[in-house]
Amino acid sequence: MGESVEDIEVVRRIKNGDIEAFSILVEKYHNHLLNFIYRLTGDVDIVEDIGQEVFLSVYKSLRNFDDNRGTPFSAWLFITSRNRCISEMRKKGNRKFIPLDEKTLRDKRTCY
Repeated sequence: MGESVEDIEVVRRIKNGDIEAFSILVEKYHNHLLNFIYRLTGDVDIVEDIGQEVFLSVYKSLRNFDDNRGTPFSAWLFITSRNRCISEMRKKGNRKFIPLDEKTLRDKRTCY
């Protein structure tokens, strides 16, 4: 995935009105984000919906992202995703604990 100055430049382009540039970030992080959401929720049926909601939420609040603070865009994206997943699990009363041992990870992997 690799965080880079590239992400900061793309964020700056978006903030300066280049809305098409957001597709660069979506393409770069889409698969990683969906896998992350699946690992947190364990529910393949909600992965795409949460992923879309997260990207929309991040896009709408991008003006609040301060690229001068040193926080990588990817960290902000995945923290937003984690928080959305927690909200979804609370809403559903779904408090599964998914062990993160190596065997479980091999068995639960999906192809996104």
